[in-house]
Amino acid sequence: MNASNEQHVEADIARLFERGLSATEHDAMSAHVRTCARCERLYEKYAAAERALTRRAPDELASASFDRVQARLLGPA
Repeated sequence: MNASNEQHVEADIARLFERGLSATEHDAMSAHVRTCARCERLYEKYAAAERALTRRAPDELASASFDRVQARLLGPA
């Protein structure tokens, strides 16, 4: 996988959590994550962050606080 494809796949993994993929894209990305260790690790990182961030109601966190926590958990965008 070249650098351009890696960036695209990483963006698609983020879109999985943002609910930004079509059903077909979601199925394809999910299948890829199951076969690619690097993408599986990134997926697990997003999943852990999502679990941590959703333990509180979204309106309990100010937007800026949410963005800071997300950046610390996931790294730079």
